[in-house]
Amino acid sequence: MKLRLVKADDRYKDLICDMLDEWYATGEKIVPYAIRRLDYHDYENYCKNIDTDNNHGHVATTTWFALDEERNVIVGAVNLRHYLNEQLLLDGGHIGDGIRPFERRKGYATEMIRLALEKCRQLGIFRVLMVCDKDNTGSARSIQRNGGVLENEPEVEGVVQQRYWITLPETDEEAEDSENKPEYIRRMSIDEVPECVEVIRKSFRTVADEFGFTEENAPRFTAFATDENRLYYHLCVERRPMFVYLVGRKIVGYYSLAISEDESAELNNLSVLPEYRHKGIGAKLLTDAMSQAKSLGKTMLKMGIVEENKRLRKWYESFGFIHTGTQKFDFFPFTCGYLERELPRTKYYRVHTADMAWITKQPRGIFTTVGKLVDAEIPTKEEIAEYWKNREYFEKVLPLPPYYEAGNPDGAVTWFKDTPEGNDIWRQMTFYRDMGDKYGVQFYISECLELPGETVYEDDFQVAVKGQREGVTVITRPLV
Repeated sequence: MKLRLVKADDRYKDLICDMLDEWYATGEKIVPYAIRRLDYHDYENYCKNIDTDNNHGHVATTTWFALDEERNVIVGAVNLRHYLNEQLLLDGGHIGDGIRPFERRKGYATEMIRLALEKCRQLGIFRVLMVCDKDNTGSARSIQRNGGVLENEPEVEGVVQQRYWITLPETDEEAEDSENKPEYIRRMSIDEVPECVEVIRKSFRTVADEFGFTEENAPRFTAFATDENRLYYHLCVERRPMFVYLVGRKIVGYYSLAISEDESAELNNLSVLPEYRHKGIGAKLLTDAMSQAKSLGKTMLKMGIVEENKRLRKWYESFGFIHTGTQKFDFFPFTCGYLERELPRTKYYRVHTADMAWITKQPRGIFTTVGKLVDAEIPTKEEIAEYWKNREYFEKVLPLPPYYEAGNPDGAVTWFKDTPEGNDIWRQMTFYRDMGDKYGVQFYISECLELPGETVYEDDFQVAVKGQREGVTVITRPLV
């Protein structure tokens, strides 16, 4: 068995449709739900919309199909939920999986879950919930073989469920004494509420100490009023997007967004633990908040601060926020100050590895990286042929910046635009991302709201910059 998780695209159309045809013919319920949610006969739409984002109250999900490369057969699928809400905490968990009927009891489920757990690790999810029916002993064994520990057996709509937690083994980088712990920004899961309460209270307590706020004179101040019930209300009733910043496995930062019915969002409780400050984490959280608000269709981000905290106001103003007014409340021993900024119209992104390119002195881009795999004849003949087919598409559609003909003397780096044209390029990168995954190349996606350098070229798809501008925050995430 040589199992690999692949995304649905044209290369696997016949294999995926064959699995679904077989499964529907048996009359069995197809799982995970994600692979039966859409009509696979409209395959282009199926591929385009099988994953869900965070918009419209949905939990972001990613779906992969399990390919047995030795047999060239799709044997099942796995759906990863990027965080837990109250429903998934009870019934659903982080991972939903299923093996087609005639491929069961061959060890595929155990291996498929193992691969899915590595995807969880890349997203910064280290404590993974999996749920199965109690009478599904095969599924339970597959979960247990991957380290699942049974927590309880609740009854959900008349069916007894088993809820298993899997704690991923620690890597050398994640070890307590490591100086190179990976860092992540991701959506908060409901089981992380208690830890986030502590982060908020400790963070705002330094403000309380500086300005003399106490539980007696400011009981409604964030450092004292924040508790688990408040965050559960924000998450489960108000449906606020809530985000955490992790260093290794430790949550060290937090923020949430209150979504208005107009064109604005409000930033709440941006927090960084005192011992993790002055490391750029606050800037990354703020940049991420602007990016998330923009992705929700908002054009303005607003916030309130302690007006007397001049240092904090100056920090926000350095990110383009404008002071819009103040208000005094009887229950606070301070003045509330208000700031806002218009969100940038365009976001920029690039996909790359961790190693540095010789010419640009920047992380090597995805096109160059896969091109080097092909030059070394590492992929199969069929994959190399597919590479040239994809390259022909990009050479036809994507303008070639003129500086390449001169050997890129300025060491310029290309960033794609978060526009319809730029996003078309993202969708066409599927083959390149798949090659990286197959041949052990970890890709990352970097995003920023401002150009990170001096512009040397621009078209509808991309912009090329040289040098690095001070004060521009770039957020980098592993690509899964």
